[in-house]
Amino acid sequence: MHFVLKSGYLNNADRLKTHNVHPLWKHLDQPRLQLSSYDFTSLRNINHDWATQTSIPPEKAKAMLACLLHYDLDVSLLMRYLGNNYTASHRNVGEIVEKIHPFVTPDLIQHYIRVMTVGCPCHLVAETSRANAIRYWRAGNNPSIRRKMDQVMKTMNKEEKNNFVIPLPGWT
Repeated sequence: MHFVLKSGYLNNADRLKTHNVHPLWKHLDQPRLQLSSYDFTSLRNINHDWATQTSIPPEKAKAMLACLLHYDLDVSLLMRYLGNNYTASHRNVGEIVEKIHPFVTPDLIQHYIRVMTVGCPCHLVAETSRANAIRYWRAGNNPSIRRKMDQVMKTMNKEEKNNFVIPLPGWT
């Protein structure tokens, strides 16, 4: 639906009519419009005050959403834009391969190169019924998350400080 709303194919009146089809379409369309000119370039700045950060800044989640919408919800393009730890750009894969070559089998080296340049998993085969997927979705998060929310938020803050997660508003 993001692509239909963004395309310009619908005039304003028709676009607004789509909001009645599903409540989340309006919820997607409004931030899409509000954030269409949002300056998210600060996301690429390194946070030099990371050690004092105690929670994920709401502005960062807003900027991440603006960037994600700019890249048409393509997380790989968002990560490529962000660079740094998101892409492990500080690693020199060729240099590492050269150093480990005498000690690691060629097969494992090829897996390492794939993981560092393409990503994981190598193969993914999974099946589930629609009923099972809906049951899982309705169950929500693991109950231990709610019981240990302080610990979860502390961990998420640490992960965000290291640029290992992409914070987004909860509704996404």
